[in-house]
Formats: sequence, structure tokens, C-alpha cells
Amino acid sequence: MIGIAAWKIWKWDIGVLLGYVFLVLCSTVLIRHPFSGQHFQPELFWSWRAWDRQKEQIIANVIMFIPVGVLTGRRIGWKGLWIATGLSVVIEVLQLVSSRGLCEFDDVMHNMNGASIGVGVLWQPPNSLREIDDRRRVESRRENAGSGHYGSYCPVRYRLCYWKACYDEI
Repeated sequence: MIGIAAWKIWKWDIGVLLGYVFLVLCSTVLIRHPFSGQHFQPELFWSWRAWDRQKEQIIANVIMFIPVGVLTGRRIGWKGLWIATGLSVVIEVLQLVSSRGLCEFDDVMHNMNGASIGVGVLWQPPNSLREIDDRRRVESRRENAGSGHYGSYCPVRYRLCYWKACYDEI
């Protein structure tokens, strides 16, 4: 419901992100039954030492946060990792408080690896020939700005302004 409202009010990617966050919360906290026993594992990398028993859980945690990285990275770039970190910490705290899972630092690290992969999917280095050509064209326009032929360069908006209307450089 919240995801649908966000889809209508804001942008589609925020609605999809909120819907996906709800599904993650359901699968990690809400549909689990409380259990007695250990609920906190403060030891770092314990799951890696128990790889033969924990490999499915580790891989699932990484894969589960790839969409979070893609959706937050689409909106705010690498800063989306902060949102993914917050979501992961909220999940671990809810698991500890509600006794519905094991609160561990390894899960946060695995979730962050998945979110990093998701953000990395969107990131492309600026080495393509088109981007290099576009940069050269922009630099030549900056050099000729104010000459009357190209218009005057506006350094605040990184645009060329012709008369009172501004047009994108590229």
C-alpha cells in the first residue's frame, strides 16, 4: 500500500523500492516465528568459518540487497549505500528485539556487498568515445563563450544561454 502511494506521489523507483523493502522485512522479520535461544552473534566472520553450513544464507543476503542498491543508486548514486546500511541495521535490530532471527554483523556486511554490487551495476566509467567527444565539444564551447556565435556560458547551470532562453549544451 505504501509502495503504491509512493509510486503515485513520487517516482516509480521509490514506489518499487518501498514495496521491495516491505517484502524484505516480511521475509526477514515479519513472517518468522519467535524462538528461544541465541539471538545475537557479535563474532565477526563467524559465518565464513562455517561456510559449509552458511553458504546459502550468505549468498541469499548478498542477492537480496542487489535490488536495493540498484534502486537507491538510480536515485542518489553511491549514497544509496547509506540507505542500504540503514535498512540492514533496522532488520538486524528488529530480529534481535522481536526474537525472530539472529542479529549478526556478518549479515550487515553481506547485505552491503549486495547493495554495492547493485550500485556498481549502474556505474559506468566515463571512457566511452561518445562521452569523450561530448567533453571536447563542451570545452570548445566554453572557450568560445561570449563571442556572439555560441552564446554566453553560464557556469552555475553548465549551460549555454542564448538571449533569455537556456538550452542544454549537448
